[in-house]
Amino acid sequence: MNENSIEKISEYLNQIKGKCQLKDRKIAEKLSISTSELNCLKIFIEGSIKISVKDLAERLNITSGGVTKIVGQLEEQGILRRDMDPEDRRGILVSLTSKGRSLINKLHKITNDYYTSMFSGLPDKEKEKILSGLESLNEVWGKNAGDISGSC
Repeated sequence: MNENSIEKISEYLNQIKGKCQLKDRKIAEKLSISTSELNCLKIFIEGSIKISVKDLAERLNITSGGVTKIVGQLEEQGILRRDMDPEDRRGILVSLTSKGRSLINKLHKITNDYYTSMFSGLPDKEKEKILSGLESLNEVWGKNAGDISGSC
């Protein structure tokens, strides 16, 4: 692959990142939460029932203190709850409340509706190409996520 192609990939990824951030801001506004709170809640879409503060921090790539603040805000809103980890009394497990599960369902619907609308005009063959490309990108990125020896 030539240097021009690599530059185009970088340019497109930066544009997509910006568009994703804008989408997330709009969704967060619709749900009356912050984008940080939205990012935290997205972890629960993936099927997590209870997750430790430490695991949340690792998955969000922020400090435990940062997660504690976000979880505290969501707890005040009645969206999350904190419980002592029965296997490690020093640990805290975070889970959704019924209000939180309702919010996750709403988030899931908003997200699905957004992408359904976004891709509705494309033929199935094009959607399959996009899916295949995203799967490849996700795999390559997963293998190289920690390697930032080049510039970002």
